Amino acid sequence: MPYFINSDQFTLQDFSFLITASSIGRIVGGIIHYTFKYPPHKRYMIAIIVYFTVEALSATMLYMPYFLMISASFLVGLLSVTSFNIRMTATQVYIPNHMRGRVNSSQGLLWNIGAIFGALIIGYVAEYSTYDYRLIMLLTASVSITAIILIPLRMKNEFKKIYNADI
Repeated sequence: MPYFINSDQFTLQDFSFLITASSIGRIVGGIIHYTFKYPPHKRYMIAIIVYFTVEALSATMLYMPYFLMISASFLVGLLSVTSFNIRMTATQVYIPNHMRGRVNSSQGLLWNIGAIFGALIIGYVAEYSTYDYRLIMLLTASVSITAIILIPLRMKNEFKKIYNADI
């Protein structure tokens, strides 16, 4: 949002259309997941492709013409639902029924703590550095891509056992 507030070219209304496109993408992604089951032996591969695609689109979105930003935002929303559903469905198989609520709430808590700290750190960098907002988003996506390489790609066999389980 700060990029749009400080832009000579874009407004907050443009930002709201991006958020709307992402929300519509999430709705469409949810409908796809409700009607279509991904082949179990391909879930890990799909998830990895989705992780990289979401980060690449997020990193480059602010460098695109606006109509492509809208399309990229829609795709990020759609693909985010895909990765979330694959990850959550796969991990739930390994958790006993009586523990699922605790694990889900703990995971939600950790995700929110990470999001809060990430927003604070990125906000601090944006506020007190001379970096362009677009460069900050590019660097943030680089951190995410590094995490994808270091965790699910490096631990490929372990992740495949979980993600590719036939549910």
